[in-house]
Amino acid sequence: MSQTETKEKKLPPLEKIAEAYSVLADHRIEAIDAHTFLVTSSNGEKQYKVVCNDNHYRSNDSATKFVRYAGYPVLAVLMYQKRLPVPEQYLSVLKGINWNAINKKYKRDYAAALDAALEEKQIPTQTIQGIKEAMKACFEAFIRLDITV
Repeated sequence: MSQTETKEKKLPPLEKIAEAYSVLADHRIEAIDAHTFLVTSSNGEKQYKVVCNDNHYRSNDSATKFVRYAGYPVLAVLMYQKRLPVPEQYLSVLKGINWNAINKKYKRDYAAALDAALEEKQIPTQTIQGIKEAMKACFEAFIRLDITV
Protein backbone atom coordinates (compact mmCIF):
# COMPACT_ATOMS: atom_id res chain seq x y z
CA MET A 1 0.00 0.00 0.00
CA SER A 2 1.43 3.37 -0.97
CA GLN A 3 1.66 6.28 1.45
CA THR A 4 -1.33 7.99 -0.18
CA GLU A 5 -3.39 4.83 0.34
CA THR A 6 -2.48 4.52 4.01
CA LYS A 7 -5.25 5.79 6.22
CA GLU A 8 -3.78 7.60 9.19
CA LYS A 9 -6.00 7.75 12.22
CA LYS A 10 -6.65 11.35 13.30
CA LEU A 11 -5.96 11.57 17.02
CA PRO A 12 -8.23 13.24 19.56
CA PRO A 13 -6.88 15.71 22.10
CA LEU A 14 -5.44 13.79 25.06
CA GLU A 15 -7.86 15.54 27.44
CA LYS A 16 -10.86 13.91 25.73
CA ILE A 17 -9.84 10.75 27.55
CA ALA A 18 -10.70 12.39 30.89
CA GLU A 19 -14.11 13.30 29.46
CA ALA A 20 -14.61 9.66 28.47
CA TYR A 21 -13.59 8.53 31.97
CA SER A 22 -16.31 10.82 33.34
CA VAL A 23 -18.89 9.14 31.09
CA LEU A 24 -18.09 5.85 32.82
CA ALA A 25 -17.89 7.44 36.28
CA ASP A 26 -21.33 9.04 35.83
CA HIS A 27 -22.86 5.95 34.18
CA ARG A 28 -23.80 8.01 31.13
CA ILE A 29 -23.42 5.14 28.67
CA GLU A 30 -26.09 2.67 27.64
CA ALA A 31 -25.60 -0.39 25.44
CA ILE A 32 -28.60 -0.75 23.15
CA ASP A 33 -27.12 -3.89 21.59
CA ALA A 34 -23.64 -5.24 20.88
CA HIS A 35 -23.06 -2.57 18.21
CA THR A 36 -25.07 0.46 19.33
CA PHE A 37 -24.51 2.69 22.34
CA LEU A 38 -26.01 5.91 23.68
CA VAL A 39 -23.74 8.37 25.50
CA THR A 40 -25.24 11.32 27.37
CA SER A 41 -23.35 14.62 27.48
CA SER A 42 -21.94 15.90 30.78
CA ASN A 43 -24.66 18.54 31.11
CA GLY A 44 -27.39 16.02 30.24
CA GLU A 45 -28.65 18.07 27.29
CA LYS A 46 -27.51 15.81 24.44
CA GLN A 47 -27.33 12.15 23.70
CA TYR A 48 -24.90 10.73 21.18
CA LYS A 49 -25.31 7.50 19.29
CA VAL A 50 -22.18 5.44 18.72
CA VAL A 51 -22.30 2.53 16.27
CA CYS A 52 -19.48 0.06 15.79
CA ASN A 53 -19.16 -2.60 13.14
CA ASP A 54 -16.02 -4.70 13.19
CA ASN A 55 -13.31 -2.09 13.76
CA HIS A 56 -15.20 0.91 12.37
CA TYR A 57 -16.78 3.37 14.80
CA ARG A 58 -19.09 6.25 13.99
CA SER A 59 -20.94 8.74 16.13
CA ASN A 60 -23.08 11.83 15.72
CA ASP A 61 -20.96 13.95 18.09
CA SER A 62 -19.28 16.92 16.37
CA ALA A 63 -15.69 15.76 16.84
CA THR A 64 -16.31 12.35 15.30
CA LYS A 65 -18.73 13.44 12.59
CA PHE A 66 -17.11 16.66 11.39
CA VAL A 67 -13.52 16.83 12.66
CA ARG A 68 -13.06 13.08 12.05
CA TYR A 69 -11.31 12.07 15.24
CA ALA A 70 -12.74 9.81 17.93
CA GLY A 71 -14.75 12.11 20.17
CA TYR A 72 -15.26 11.34 23.84
CA PRO A 73 -18.41 9.24 23.13
CA VAL A 74 -16.37 6.88 20.91
CA LEU A 75 -13.55 6.78 23.46
CA ALA A 76 -16.07 5.96 26.20
CA VAL A 77 -17.50 3.09 24.13
CA LEU A 78 -13.99 1.71 23.54
CA MET A 79 -13.44 1.82 27.31
CA TYR A 80 -16.82 0.21 27.97
CA GLN A 81 -15.86 -2.56 25.54
CA LYS A 82 -12.58 -3.01 27.44
CA ARG A 83 -10.57 -2.08 24.34
CA LEU A 84 -8.98 0.82 26.22
CA PRO A 85 -7.72 0.77 29.82
CA VAL A 86 -9.80 2.43 32.53
CA PRO A 87 -8.20 3.49 35.82
CA GLU A 88 -11.03 2.38 38.10
CA GLN A 89 -9.29 3.90 41.13
CA TYR A 90 -9.69 7.43 39.68
CA LEU A 91 -13.21 7.29 38.29
CA SER A 92 -14.87 8.50 41.50
CA VAL A 93 -12.95 11.79 41.44
CA LEU A 94 -14.05 12.43 37.84
CA LYS A 95 -17.76 12.19 38.61
CA GLY A 96 -20.08 15.10 38.02
CA ILE A 97 -17.81 17.30 35.91
CA ASN A 98 -19.72 19.51 33.47
CA TRP A 99 -17.17 19.34 30.65
CA ASN A 100 -19.46 21.24 28.33
CA ALA A 101 -19.45 24.35 30.54
CA ILE A 102 -15.74 24.10 31.35
CA ASN A 103 -14.72 23.66 27.71
CA LYS A 104 -16.82 26.71 26.75
CA LYS A 105 -15.31 28.77 29.58
CA TYR A 106 -11.78 27.89 28.44
CA LYS A 107 -12.65 28.35 24.76
CA ARG A 108 -11.82 24.76 23.84
CA ASP A 109 -8.35 24.91 25.45
CA TYR A 110 -8.81 21.35 26.65
CA ALA A 111 -5.61 21.24 28.71
CA ALA A 112 -6.63 24.37 30.64
CA ALA A 113 -10.17 23.00 31.03
CA LEU A 114 -8.85 19.73 32.46
CA ASP A 115 -6.58 21.51 34.92
CA ALA A 116 -9.45 23.79 36.01
CA ALA A 117 -11.84 20.87 36.48
CA LEU A 118 -9.36 18.95 38.62
CA GLU A 119 -8.44 22.05 40.62
CA GLU A 120 -12.12 22.90 41.20
CA LYS A 121 -12.65 19.44 42.68
CA GLN A 122 -9.60 19.98 44.93
CA ILE A 123 -7.99 16.76 43.83
CA PRO A 124 -4.60 16.09 45.47
CA THR A 125 -1.54 16.61 43.26
CA GLN A 126 -0.52 12.95 43.51
CA THR A 127 -3.96 11.86 42.31
CA ILE A 128 -3.85 14.35 39.43
CA GLN A 129 -0.49 12.92 38.40
CA GLY A 130 -1.95 9.41 38.49
CA ILE A 131 -4.93 10.47 36.37
CA LYS A 132 -2.67 12.13 33.80
CA GLU A 133 -0.39 9.07 33.65
CA ALA A 134 -3.43 6.84 33.12
CA MET A 135 -4.64 9.19 30.37
CA LYS A 136 -1.28 8.93 28.59
CA ALA A 137 -1.35 5.12 28.82
CA CYS A 138 -4.89 5.09 27.44
CA PHE A 139 -3.87 7.46 24.62
CA GLU A 140 -0.98 5.17 23.68
CA ALA A 141 -3.36 2.19 23.70
CA PHE A 142 -5.74 4.13 21.44
CA ILE A 143 -2.93 4.81 18.97
CA ARG A 144 -2.23 1.07 18.78
CA LEU A 145 -5.88 0.14 18.16
CA ASP A 146 -6.64 -0.93 14.62
CA ILE A 147 -9.86 1.03 14.18
CA THR A 148 -11.31 3.61 11.83
CA VAL A 149 -13.63 6.47 12.67
